Amino acid sequence: EFKDFDSITAWSLNIWDLIFDKELGLKDFYSYTALNLHGVLHQYCQGNYVWLIPLSIWNFPLWLIVKLFNVSVVIGNPFCMLWSKLYFIGLHIGVAYFSQLICRRFNVKSYLAPLLILIAPEILISAEYAGQDEITYIFCLFAGVYFALCERWVIAYILCVIAVSFCPIMFLPVTAIILYKEKRVLRILFYEVGIMAPLMLFEFAYRKDEIYQIKKRVYSLGPFVEQ
Repeated sequence: EFKDFDSITAWSLNIWDLIFDKELGLKDFYSYTALNLHGVLHQYCQGNYVWLIPLSIWNFPLWLIVKLFNVSVVIGNPFCMLWSKLYFIGLHIGVAYFSQLICRRFNVKSYLAPLLILIAPEILISAEYAGQDEITYIFCLFAGVYFALCERWVIAYILCVIAVSFCPIMFLPVTAIILYKEKRVLRILFYEVGIMAPLMLFEFAYRKDEIYQIKKRVYSLGPFVEQ
């Protein structure tokens, strides 16, 4: 079993621990995760944890099981891994679905794109096997493109904000979506600032978090740090 799934499941449960803790809060996420209470392989979570919030909502039943029955459901538990994997499978199917809708907007054959996405080895390995975060913001990007093509700009913009909040590199394709809608420079700048605002607020909130700042600088290529 790929150990990343253990780690991200544990981190998603940590979010609920901090929400309901009377003394701690989400401001303590990185120090709390470093305690590694679930005994997962990766002790530290490196980088932005916003992409874990939807997963934590999905994993709320697992957190209830942990609290109500005082058992560990993370390490080596097949049901726990299957439950977390269903979240990523759903996102994978969602990307395929929106790819079909996008193709239909251009009046091209719509069955081939979702089929290729569903059977793509690199996506299957990244999402269903490894539990990596790429599928989360790719889903938001595909959905944002579709709603932009339908001129449902508010929904498209919200999805773009979420995509960039999950991964800053999404700023580049999201900018293309904005340019598709808007040609006036000042309004483009206004939209761009709005897209980056949540990410900047996150960075400001954790500017003094020693673990976050150190791990972000040292391990800049991924969210998983073993030591």
